[in-house]
Amino acid sequence: MKVFLFLLSLSSLVLAQAERVFVADSIFCAEKVQAYYTVDDENKKITMRAYLPMSVRTDLQKSHFFFANLADYYLTLSPAHQKFAVTNRSKIQSGAKIYNVETAGGQTLEHHYVVTKLDDRDPHIRWESPETMVTGKTGIFSYKVKNFVSVDFYLSGIKNETGFATEITLQFKSGFDYKMAKKLETPKIWTLHAQEEVGNGFCTMQSKAFLDAYNNRIAE
Repeated sequence: MKVFLFLLSLSSLVLAQAERVFVADSIFCAEKVQAYYTVDDENKKITMRAYLPMSVRTDLQKSHFFFANLADYYLTLSPAHQKFAVTNRSKIQSGAKIYNVETAGGQTLEHHYVVTKLDDRDPHIRWESPETMVTGKTGIFSYKVKNFVSVDFYLSGIKNETGFATEITLQFKSGFDYKMAKKLETPKIWTLHAQEEVGNGFCTMQSKAFLDAYNNRIAE
């Protein structure tokens, strides 16, 4: 009986570990960006994370400047980025509404974000999109999936894992939509995309154009 219980607990551990799926590492600006996703069948939730290693430390004020002015950089971070607009503010700040469209792996995401957490002194930024629509086509089959999306940016590390991280959570109301998202490889497609965004965002913050813009703002 004890042996059976041990094997049962071991099999449960293996299953839990299998839920965390890593994608290939990528190098940006001589820094490795790592990424993985997890799926939660019970709660119909997919979580994707892309992060720089602990050796990387980002300047908090520069990071906040980057996110406040993301409209200037968003379209350059990935070929998947199609549209980006702040619809009720001159720049991104708490309470700002953001509309953006991005396409990857045959899937198009249309977001309507609200910036619910952004403070210059806080290394945690949060966006929420209760109206995200995913559309795509597989062969002759077209589909539309609705979900709630939250995006958390951690500028100074989290869980002793990173120096900078993006965490994207997809919450599905429908079990059918959740199963479809997994079948269509949504977790893998958008985890790789998040990895690209983190890497290219980091490179942008090292660029002369960005540093000149930041320093000019400081000098004003």
